[in-house]
Amino acid sequence: MLMTLTAPYFSNGGVFLCSLTATAPTTPAPSVCDCGWRKQSRIVNGRETGVNEYPMMAALVDFQIRDIFCGTTVIARRYCLSAAHCLLNRLTADIGVLIGDHDISTGTETNSARVLLTETFRAHPQYNSATQQNDIAVIRVAADIVFSLEVGPACLPFRFSTTAVGTVVQVLGWGTTEYTGPKSDRLMGTQLDVVNVTRCQQTFGSKVSTTNQLCTYRSGTDACQADSGGPVLWLGPGDRLQLLGVISYGKGCASQYPGVNTRIYPYLDWILNVTPDAEYCVR
Repeated sequence: MLMTLTAPYFSNGGVFLCSLTATAPTTPAPSVCDCGWRKQSRIVNGRETGVNEYPMMAALVDFQIRDIFCGTTVIARRYCLSAAHCLLNRLTADIGVLIGDHDISTGTETNSARVLLTETFRAHPQYNSATQQNDIAVIRVAADIVFSLEVGPACLPFRFSTTAVGTVVQVLGWGTTEYTGPKSDRLMGTQLDVVNVTRCQQTFGSKVSTTNQLCTYRSGTDACQADSGGPVLWLGPGDRLQLLGVISYGKGCASQYPGVNTRIYPYLDWILNVTPDAEYCVR
């Protein structure tokens, strides 16, 4: 029998003090094509999620400073989706993708946490850093992501072309818990309402697209700094989580202003074109 001792990725070193406990093997994911499953169901608003409750949630890690700088979402065995602005002026070799984690300070609450190397990333060719139009990017990791109940892909919204106004969505991240405040060690989540894009235009002007972006708001709660690139999830038919958007930008956190997110549906053809070897499920 081979044993290995593994510290959390963000550990600064130290001495191992441990006890050994036998655990059941990780339950494999369904063999049929599937996506968007959750390990458990729990409503949160600016609170900690359950461990591996959202198997598609991942994070972008800066190897140089050993810290999370953006969120990302697993969409296939070798691919994740994030925001283009997260990858601006960054080198592929400096970026890792953290999957299957919950509390980045411990590394003990789940056996599913892994840091994968980035093979390549591709921002949308029409991304505009001045207006944040087309703020979307695809990341290809250097090894297959092993799917299980704890790690798996979000569903892409092939069947849902609606602008989703009036829909309740979930946003997730390890970002700051208040504007300019400290980041959270534990994955946090909150529910927001999709509101009319005109509300975002009132705050940010005509640069906000009525077709390619989603506007979200709920009083007293919001995504925040370092949550960018993370998912905007909708619980669709069959209790499957559909990836409706990618967190893009806002004004402060949990302020009176709405947040702007990149809407996924208009970019589905582009995603398919840049991930030709990926397999996607239509749910």
